[in-house]
Amino acid sequence: MDQVLLDDLGHVVGAEPPVPHAVGVDDHDRTLVVLLVAPHPRGAHVPEPAPFDLVAQPLEHLFRPLAGAVVPSRGGADEDVQVVLGALLHGGPIVARGTAEAARGPRRLAPVSLVDLHMHTVASDGDLEPEELVARCAAQGLGTIAVTDHNSVRNVERARAACEERGMALVPACEISTRWHDREHHLLAYFVPLDDPVFGERVERVRRADLERSRRWVDNAAREGFALRWEQVEAAVGADRVPPFAVLGRLLVETAGDDPRMAPYRSSRGRLFGDWFAAGRPLSTERPDQPELPEAIDWVLQAGGVPVLAHPGATLGELDPEDAFASLGAQGLRGVEAWTTWHKPEQSERFAALAGAAGLAVTAGADFHGPTVKPFVANPGQVTHNGPEVVEGLRRAREAGRGGTARAGKL
Repeated sequence: MDQVLLDDLGHVVGAEPPVPHAVGVDDHDRTLVVLLVAPHPRGAHVPEPAPFDLVAQPLEHLFRPLAGAVVPSRGGADEDVQVVLGALLHGGPIVARGTAEAARGPRRLAPVSLVDLHMHTVASDGDLEPEELVARCAAQGLGTIAVTDHNSVRNVERARAACEERGMALVPACEISTRWHDREHHLLAYFVPLDDPVFGERVERVRRADLERSRRWVDNAAREGFALRWEQVEAAVGADRVPPFAVLGRLLVETAGDDPRMAPYRSSRGRLFGDWFAAGRPLSTERPDQPELPEAIDWVLQAGGVPVLAHPGATLGELDPEDAFASLGAQGLRGVEAWTTWHKPEQSERFAALAGAAGLAVTAGADFHGPTVKPFVANPGQVTHNGPEVVEGLRRAREAGRGGTARAGKL
């Protein structure tokens, strides 16, 4: 990200027309700062001057990305200054800290290398080829990324090459689908070797089980008299690819024509899975074969990687997170993805605190897919607390793990 020079009104020098914002780093905690400055008429109510500490998070604030505080101007200006902080730069969320003085006087702000350790390509349920995804990451100012396709590392090498061309760093990774306490949980596997045949075969086995479930769904649809066939699914998503359910559901409705059973879903498919694919429903099928979460943790450790629990707020359900982190940490878990678009800010804060107390690394990832899956995540990097310390924490967890002994296993 380029350095930015502000004039005495906080405008970006050289911008045409003047752009009332600046981007940089708070030297104290290395958080990204965005300042937007607009005149505030004299005589309007202005609260007492006070520092502010504001987080513009995704989900709740995604479609209302502006948040702000009004503070008095300093230095005898003719106008009060309204300092508004928000996630406008590339549409991403921003952690913003400072006081009114931050908007006054020429100052140079240093660039920061931002991190996003959770995103997907067409190797699983993402919309972009790896080169396209890396280009999008570069446009968001990301310096280090991890491509974490579901049960697949097949696009990691292409992503690494694209990162090298742009001077970016890539952490080799994937996201493993697992079971624990009769719920599905996702395990992020970082720093895994791409040439490890044992690890590769293990995650491929999970991917194929997921693919076979999708084929069973389509077979069940044909049995129920629907027109959808697997060849149509492959034509839409490509051969040997697990179709995103959003695509499979759309095809089921589209190919049904005027079948009245699909009429309720032509305007919205929100209830389609629960009505037709969930357990006990007409198109339901057995779960795909998935490893238990502790077993998958072992897989990652044996491969020399760092296992991190993905978006616990979306998967733990009624499980107590403190107990879960302690139990899984004793079984080799090395980190928790606390900062993610799956969590509200207060959830992220709690998970980060509990993970830290359990001695686990805390990571950040937007879980970007593209418009098909999670369309409310507009871009990679749409996450807070994603400075270089995230990768540093992962590296420390990796080094600490090398002092332990992973249990031997077989395919």
